[in-house]
Amino acid sequence: VFFLTSIRLSSLMVASALLILAFFYDIFWVFLSSAFFGKNVMVTVATGLDVPIKILVPLVLSSGAAGEMQFTLIGLGDIVLPGLLLCFALRFDAAKGADQTRSYFACCMAGYCVGLTICEIVVGSFHLAQPAMIYLVPGTLVPFAVLASMRGELQEAWDGLKSDTHAPIPDV
Repeated sequence: VFFLTSIRLSSLMVASALLILAFFYDIFWVFLSSAFFGKNVMVTVATGLDVPIKILVPLVLSSGAAGEMQFTLIGLGDIVLPGLLLCFALRFDAAKGADQTRSYFACCMAGYCVGLTICEIVVGSFHLAQPAMIYLVPGTLVPFAVLASMRGELQEAWDGLKSDTHAPIPDV
C-alpha cells in the first residue's frame, strides 16, 4: 500500500511502457529462460524462496494426490505493477469527476479480476507455469484504453495529469 501511495504514474503512456515491459519480462523469464540457463529461472526462484514477495493462492480447479490442496504463486509485482495503473485510473477519475460505477478504476479493476481468473484457470487446468502479466496487462490496459477512446479522452489520458503532483489519491 505504501508503494502504491508513494509512486505515481503520470500518464497512460508511462503506465503502458511499464506494463508492456513487465509483460515481456515475465514472458522471457517463464518461457525462454530455460533455453539460456538450462531451467526455468522464474519457477526455480519462486518455488525456492520463502520470502514475502509471493502470495500462495489455492487452485480451486485442481487437487493433488489424496485430495491435497494445491497452490499457485502470485508475485508481488503482479499486484503492484497493475496497481499503479489502477491508482492512475482512480486519480484520472477524480480529475474528471467520474461516477465510481462507470469509472476507469472500476473498468480496470474488473479487467484485473478477469485476467487473474483466466490465469488461475489456465494454471489449474494445464499445470504449467504462467506469467500472470500475460493476462493482467491486457486485462487492465485494454479496458482503460477502450473506455478512454469511447469517451474521447484517450489523448488526455496518454498525455497524463499535469497538476497531479501532490494531489491525494481519492478514497474508494
